[in-house]
Amino acid sequence: MNTSMTPRNSGLAVASLVLGILGLLTMVVCVGGVPALLAVIFGHIAWSQI
Repeated sequence: MNTSMTPRNSGLAVASLVLGILGLLTMVVCVGGVPALLAVIFGHIAWSQI
């Protein structure tokens, strides 16, 4: 019986995570909205693909 499962992940999901963290870190400089918005968009696309 083979019970090994490969984890499902996406490059867009990783990009969303990185951009979300970058957005939080750059929020102080008032340009954090752009990476945060891209993180939300990439996250929704990755969620629909997984």
